[in-house]
Amino acid sequence: MEHGRIAEHGTYDELAHGGGLFAELLALSTNRWPPRRPRPGATRNTGCLPAPWRENVTMPDPASPASRPATSVGPADAAAARAAMVARLHEAGDASPGPVTEALLALPRQELMPQAYVRRSAPDEMPPRWELLDWSAPQDREELLRVLHSGDSVAVQHDGEPLLGRARGVRSGGAMTSMSSLLGMTARLWQELDGRGGHRVLDVGTGAGVTAAVACHIAGDQNVVSIDLDAHLTASAAVRLAALGYRPRVVTGNGEQGCADFAPYDRVFVSFAVPRIPPMLVEQLAPGGRLLATVGTDSPSWPGLAVITKTGRRYSHAAMPNE
Repeated sequence: MEHGRIAEHGTYDELAHGGGLFAELLALSTNRWPPRRPRPGATRNTGCLPAPWRENVTMPDPASPASRPATSVGPADAAAARAAMVARLHEAGDASPGPVTEALLALPRQELMPQAYVRRSAPDEMPPRWELLDWSAPQDREELLRVLHSGDSVAVQHDGEPLLGRARGVRSGGAMTSMSSLLGMTARLWQELDGRGGHRVLDVGTGAGVTAAVACHIAGDQNVVSIDLDAHLTASAAVRLAALGYRPRVVTGNGEQGCADFAPYDRVFVSFAVPRIPPMLVEQLAPGGRLLATVGTDSPSWPGLAVITKTGRRYSHAAMPNE
C-alpha cells in the first residue's frame, strides 16, 4: 500500500499474468468487453457516473421558450461564472492552483457547449420531456449559464442526434446519449494525471470536448489526439475546439483500441468508466507515460481509479478507492 493506493510493479507480462490486481483488472468482466453501442433509447455513459443517476435530474419547467424574456447575459457574466465555479472546486478540494485550474478558468464553457438539455418532466413522468437551451438565444442564456457552471454533468446529446445545426426547443421521449462528466471529478483526475506542456495526450471519449480542451490548453493542441465512437460527437468537438483556436486530431473510432497511428502517448485519459483496463491503451504508453481510467465493476471490492505508469519496459499500477 502506497499513500492509500494498492501498488504493483513489473514488466507488462509480469503484471498481466502475475495474478495480482493489474492482471485481474485486465481480465475483469471479459464477457462485457468491448462495450456495446447503446441500443435505441438507452443512455450512453460518457462520464463516470451511472446512467440512472443522470436521468433522474429534473429542472423546473419555466415559461415556454418563446415567452421567456431575453436577458443581457454575456461573456463577462460567463467569465464571472467560471471564476465562481473554480472557486467552489477549490473549496471542495477538487482542484488546486496549477495548470488544470488555469485551463478551467480560461475555457469558455458556453463556446464548448453552446447547447445543452435540461429535463422538464418529473422522474416518473412518461414520456420524459427535455428542452434544448441555446446560447445564441438571449432568452436561454441565464438558465444555460447556471447549467454549464453548476459543476454537474451537462446533457449534450439526445437519442444519438447530430450536435451541429440543431434547433432549440422541447423534445419528448428518448434519452440522453452523451453527457459531460462531473466537473469536480474531471479536475481531480486531470490533476492526478499530471499533464504538462509538450506531453503527447490521448483523450479517450471525446464527448462534449471538455477534456480535450483541457488537454489542448495544458499540453498544446498539436500534441493532443481525442477519439470517440460517435461521429456526431467528434464532428461537433472539432468545430467547437477550432472556434477556440485549438486543432487537435479528433478521430472517430473505437476508443479502447486507442489510436496507434499517433502513439506513443505520455498521458492517456479515459473519460468514461470501463469494466477493465483496455490492454491496447497500456501498450501505447510511452516510457514514463501514465494512463488513468475509472474502473466500474459489479464487485464492491474493486477501487474506482486505476493509474498505470510505464518505466522503461516495466509498469507500475496504483488503484485508488472512490471517495
